[in-house]
Amino acid sequence: MLTSAFQAATFRPSGTRRRYLLESRPARLGVSEHRERLSFDLILPEGQSPRARALAQGWQTLPRSGASRRR
Repeated sequence: MLTSAFQAATFRPSGTRRRYLLESRPARLGVSEHRERLSFDLILPEGQSPRARALAQGWQTLPRSGASRRR
């Protein structure tokens, strides 16, 4: 199974080696998420991650995609 965090997981531990074939696809994140969830995902704790905050500030000047404009 694939979790909501996009991690492969199994309900039962495996006692033997197994090989899994996974295939990546273009992300569709943000297309159908609730506004509250998207807003929560944008929050950075105060006083934490100064480099991440600086990076995010730089991204604020970028043009928004079509999915972001649907708010």
